[in-house]
Amino acid sequence: MAGRRPAHLARRGAVYFVRFRIPADLTKKLGMVEFRRSLQTRNSEAARIECLRATAWFRAVMEKLREMPNATAADFEEAAREPVTIVGCTFIQYLK
Repeated sequence: MAGRRPAHLARRGAVYFVRFRIPADLTKKLGMVEFRRSLQTRNSEAARIECLRATAWFRAVMEKLREMPNATAADFEEAAREPVTIVGCTFIQYLK
């Protein structure tokens, strides 16, 4: 697949991972500024696809946390463990 790599996709050695900056309005509540997880693949094509799924998942979780009056890091961790259905595919997050 030619073209630019997705903004949140990075590689350490041969393995790809996703890296998201926690939005400013949630950093204090969650106690973190960045979230990253391995995609557990060395294949660039697979990494691009998983990165796009992870991006959709991350945005959905951030919106869910914004709706919570007292969101905490524990709420984020719980949301990260839930399977998320995106475009007909079940995407299990990267907290393995």
